[in-house]
Amino acid sequence: MTASGGRWSRRRVLAGLGSAWLGPGLPWGCAAKSERPPAVPSEPTVWLPPVVYERHDDGMGLWLFEDHGLPLVAMGVVLRVGHRHDPPGRPGAARLAGLMLLEGIEGGDRRELLDRFGDLGTTTVVDVGPSQLGLQCTVHRDDAPAALALLVRTLRASTWAPQAFERVRGDRLEVLESLQGSPDAVVSLGLLEGVFGATEPATALGEGTPRSLAELELAQARAFLEPWLRPDAASVLLAGDVSPDEARAWTEAAREGWEAVSVAMPPEPAPMAQRPEAERPRVVLVPWEGLEQAVVGFGGRHHSYGAPEELPRMLADSIMAGMIEHELRTRQRTSYGVRARTWQTQLGALHQLWARVQPEDAGQAVDGVQQYLQRIASSTLAPAVVEDTRLMAMMDLMDDVHGPEPMLAQLWRLAAEGLRADALQDRLERLQRMDARYVGEALKEGYRASGLCWCVVGDERALQRATRVLPRRGVVTRRPQALFGAAEG
Repeated sequence: MTASGGRWSRRRVLAGLGSAWLGPGLPWGCAAKSERPPAVPSEPTVWLPPVVYERHDDGMGLWLFEDHGLPLVAMGVVLRVGHRHDPPGRPGAARLAGLMLLEGIEGGDRRELLDRFGDLGTTTVVDVGPSQLGLQCTVHRDDAPAALALLVRTLRASTWAPQAFERVRGDRLEVLESLQGSPDAVVSLGLLEGVFGATEPATALGEGTPRSLAELELAQARAFLEPWLRPDAASVLLAGDVSPDEARAWTEAAREGWEAVSVAMPPEPAPMAQRPEAERPRVVLVPWEGLEQAVVGFGGRHHSYGAPEELPRMLADSIMAGMIEHELRTRQRTSYGVRARTWQTQLGALHQLWARVQPEDAGQAVDGVQQYLQRIASSTLAPAVVEDTRLMAMMDLMDDVHGPEPMLAQLWRLAAEGLRADALQDRLERLQRMDARYVGEALKEGYRASGLCWCVVGDERALQRATRVLPRRGVVTRRPQALFGAAEG
């Protein structure tokens, strides 16, 4: 998504393309020639290693991405349970339970567990998403069999010490408190309420609320995770210097003694509570006195990764981020840069764009974005812009599978979304065939003004200026604490 070092990012390329939309009455200039990135090759050669997926007789999965460039193996063990499975009234249980996995095994403590991984030259991290929870690490291939066995052991034999639980819960409460002081986090939660009607927006991201975490007991967190600690709910992910035969042998050794259970898998969870469509706000205002720069954001629903409509929309999102940045930063000089992100939540995917502006510029920024959205509805996207974006997306895809850890991230995503092993190759082939017409249609559909919600975080000056140009209906005011689950008052 972003560039590192001296690489040119897609956003930086597109930020100078002020004339991307062709139509009458659009006197947009382009960035100076000296500001443009180096020319993109006409059709870069992109090669993707094949992904292998196998399933053991007991239901345990194995994902493999083979790359012998370095003697390293990135690995993960994941369970098909995430924060969308949080029990009713206990949001945050999945994340807390996942973090407890790192607090010791077989009666030991956190330090002893870290020493075990340290002896193998690695550390491990836990990741919890809407539908997946697991552990991952990267090791030298000589230590890979032992590291994989230790990952599986960490899942199966966690200590669940009461003192560790209290410390982990205290850490999560501190995280929630610090997020309440982040305007960027607050604008995202405001958009979650508007787009999905989430009654407690923070819970849609799996964070829980201060109240729910304070009330959650150790026995409840443990009881939540235990039904999923079974081989038919697990998958092993391996990326790097490992052959298929080695992957099978390492996995078989790691899972030794982990027997399949006869009880049924826990049922699918009920959908998260949300307001009816007609009752959802279109504008969420968050008063924040003393905030030096206001934050203006807008967003809407997105497609899940791998869905047929997701790829043209991804290209459209990249183009939109560049266009809006050009409008706000270059033409209006109101912004410190536009940021974009797609969130995976319990209610679906949310794509948002947001920018920091001076409080007195909040109304001008909102009005500029709205006018831009109106132009999109009656304009035609220049094919050259789509072509540049498509080529850079192909190169980004190649970067995303270069090296064991980026490759592991791709396996993690494939497993989480339940995609086929050839999904990445299919993605590349679709990128190669992508037509500008589909991207233009995705841009118009994804950024229809009627499908977008707004959130403005700022002091009284910023909110007054923004509300003059924002929609008049469906406007609500929220305190930051309320978006994290506290009662309004």
